[in-house]
Amino acid sequence: MIRIYSKDALRVNLEEEKACSKLVTSGSIYTLYVECCDIRHKVKNRVFIVKDNGECVGWAVIKERKSSRNTNFKFEFMVYIRRKYRRKGIGTKLYKRAKKFFKLKDKEIKVYMTTNYNSEFFDKVRKV
Repeated sequence: MIRIYSKDALRVNLEEEKACSKLVTSGSIYTLYVECCDIRHKVKNRVFIVKDNGECVGWAVIKERKSSRNTNFKFEFMVYIRRKYRRKGIGTKLYKRAKKFFKLKDKEIKVYMTTNYNSEFFDKVRKV
């Protein structure tokens, strides 16, 4: 049974943090995840953890940008879903929940389009 949990980044427990960080070990996704969960940063944030029978299979992070001057983007969003769980609407649910949590519009959220696959995902989810 797939469930989505929502937490302030500082409330993510060690077991969840290890499971999420193992899903992606490098690159901009991991950097944003670590930055969001760093207790030294005092920014608005939310972590969404996807579990299937207690096992972490994906996560999403939305966090306030350090500086939103000279840009419309107020928040940054990243999502990672284990490959076998993709194309089931989980990523879309995560994006919508994150957007709703902070009452944001698409144009206020910076998403990272790093591949054709995730570019198509974000183009689609923002049209819905």
